[in-house]
Amino acid sequence: MWWQLQRLLPCEHFHAVFTLPHVFLPLWQHNRAWLNARLFDCTRQALLELCADARHLGATPGLLLALHSWGRDLSLHPHVHALISAGGLDSHGQWRNSRAGYLVPVKALQALFRGKLLHALSRALTEQRLHLPEHLPLAHWRWQIRSQYRKHWNIHLGQRYSHGRGVALYLARYVKGGPLPAQRPLQLHQQHVVLPYTDHRDGRRKRARYSVEHFIERVLWHAAPRGQHLVRHCGLYCSSARPHHLAAVSQLRTEPIPAPLQPLAAIAAVRPICPSCARPLQPVLSLLPTHRVGEFYKARPPATTEWLGPTLSSSGNATAGSSQALRRRSLRRRIPLN
Repeated sequence: MWWQLQRLLPCEHFHAVFTLPHVFLPLWQHNRAWLNARLFDCTRQALLELCADARHLGATPGLLLALHSWGRDLSLHPHVHALISAGGLDSHGQWRNSRAGYLVPVKALQALFRGKLLHALSRALTEQRLHLPEHLPLAHWRWQIRSQYRKHWNIHLGQRYSHGRGVALYLARYVKGGPLPAQRPLQLHQQHVVLPYTDHRDGRRKRARYSVEHFIERVLWHAAPRGQHLVRHCGLYCSSARPHHLAAVSQLRTEPIPAPLQPLAAIAAVRPICPSCARPLQPVLSLLPTHRVGEFYKARPPATTEWLGPTLSSSGNATAGSSQALRRRSLRRRIPLN
């Protein structure tokens, strides 16, 4: 996770969510690896094409994509989260910021993503590259594809955040914890598993009740296909774009690079004294708090929803553990000099 945060550009970011329509869930269950790859490809192509348009951004941004396949009640809900830098490098290698509060038009993004995914599905059906459910023939899927061109697709593009760290940590919790993280409460009652969850539609706390066999089956629905990565880097965050990424960082970073530390002999006079042995202390290690890694802020901004990220909670506690662990990491350890 440290390297992911280091990769983020020191600029504002947008968070978008691309959801697969639920009419295609039977196809997804029989062709998970293929459909997962198409979701990534269509999301990447739609974002990069619209951002390259001079009417919107006219530059190549950094994209961090993560695939989730579950809802809060462990239902099937394949969707791709996209973390997008609010700016990018144009064709001349110059950084270009997006307009205030705007990246690309949402309706155009919906239409482009929908067209690309439906075209990929139609072509795969024609070439017979998909495994079809036994009870749903080929004619059914051809009709579904034609009808989906006229329907609304759930593509969400949220407001910009002052940094990308909060969304990145939010995605990391899902990627690392999976559909059933260790801290999620479960209850076993009369051979049934009770799963508390919050319904995102109405915000109410609810309880799902499954038999033990069906609960295990729901968890296994979301096992990743073997050998397939569920996180992708595109645009300026792609490994092959490392030179362009460094050029963007050099243009965005306005603070001067800190000067090298002075030799210990030059600062011996200002070293604190050990209260036990009265000898000067030597700094040997300094660890920054996890929630500050990869960022270029001197001080923590005011506590706002933009700073807290999409979960409206501290982005540091997600990976750093308790607040005591954070303080221990930030303290400078010292030992007496010999």
